[in-house]
Amino acid sequence: MNSMSGTHALDIAILAARAAGQLQLEGRKNLKSFEQKSHFNDLVTEVDRESEAIIRHTILTHFPDHEILGEEGGSVGSSANRWIVDPLDGTHNYVRDLPMSGVSIAFEQDGELIAGVVFDPARDELFTAVRGKGAFLNGEGISVSTYGSMQDPLALATGFSRHPGSREVSLKQFTTLIQMGLSVRRYSSSTLTLAYVACGRLDAYWDLKLAPWDTAAGTLLVQEAGGQVTAVSGEAQQAGGSLLATNGVLHTELVQLLGQ
Repeated sequence: MNSMSGTHALDIAILAARAAGQLQLEGRKNLKSFEQKSHFNDLVTEVDRESEAIIRHTILTHFPDHEILGEEGGSVGSSANRWIVDPLDGTHNYVRDLPMSGVSIAFEQDGELIAGVVFDPARDELFTAVRGKGAFLNGEGISVSTYGSMQDPLALATGFSRHPGSREVSLKQFTTLIQMGLSVRRYSSSTLTLAYVACGRLDAYWDLKLAPWDTAAGTLLVQEAGGQVTAVSGEAQQAGGSLLATNGVLHTELVQLLGQ
């Protein structure tokens, strides 16, 4: 896929993300109910489903033979060209009217991320990236932070996985860092958290278990902004596994600290 095709994919992703974002702004005013999925804090609303439907419709109108993997609708189609969609990441925040939720859409070809969009409709912030073309926020180039020492005023984030096998490890990692005096946050929106690493608002983010739609667009944003993304172990990040995204300078030391 050439760069022009990557740009075209990005244009469609932006179109779909903005349509879903507008729906979410309107839906927040009239939210009727929510359902619990795998966990009592794992929520879904009619807005999640409607957002995914409008994203799927927009993509398939332009690329009817492409595959789409979405959080709510699963995988539809089979193709080397695949879209990975989280229609409303941060549903718990959305339900409680906390302004930390958004849309994530990524496009990959033959397993390689090509284009990605993370859109925060509440703040009208559109994060975009095309492989090899850099990362942007509302059209302006962005880059990761330059802090390189644990003695710097770092802003870190984590996710505290809900999965039983990860809770104890997550707590130990969190405790290790806060006992060093580091500041660690939890935003309950992995896609926006990754976007914040990309634009330098955060220096690093880790989580022990994330779905592909949680990480795809945000991973490309961080990489194109000059950062580094691996598994928490430092090995290659695998879809559905752990993730450590940093400004690159802090990466090796954080791998060691989180692995203690």
